[in-house]
Amino acid sequence: MIKKTLLVIILSCLFGFSYAQKKEPMPANVAPSWTVPDLVTDRPDQTESSVTVPHKSLQIETGFVFERFLNSDYTLDNWGIASTLFRYGLLKNMELRLASNYQYSELITKDSDVDTIQQGMGPILAGVKIYITEDTVSGPKWLF
Repeated sequence: MIKKTLLVIILSCLFGFSYAQKKEPMPANVAPSWTVPDLVTDRPDQTESSVTVPHKSLQIETGFVFERFLNSDYTLDNWGIASTLFRYGLLKNMELRLASNYQYSELITKDSDVDTIQQGMGPILAGVKIYITEDTVSGPKWLF
């Protein structure tokens, strides 16, 4: 148990020092289509942004989730290991989404020496996200 907690702390520190793409000013002689768009993530099971990925691009987001339920009789630890979200830009305002993770659950009872462990692939989730309109402050409105 202590090893798992230490691993989570170490991984959190390592991921805390990573950075996303930094937006640089576009040179005057470069076409706008040659620039890299901003990276906007929908980290699985955390938050959802209103932005879709660019047309014909693939974005892969991965991470892990840890939950602990404490009770006077038992402790339940749930791990979502390698929770991964694939996002593909099908149209300029629509993306296909596919997500899954590997689940590991451990039930530790206070009055027993036997722990219950369940593990395996979680459900595969599929869906679409459609970017319908822009904010009036940010720019013009458009549909499809």
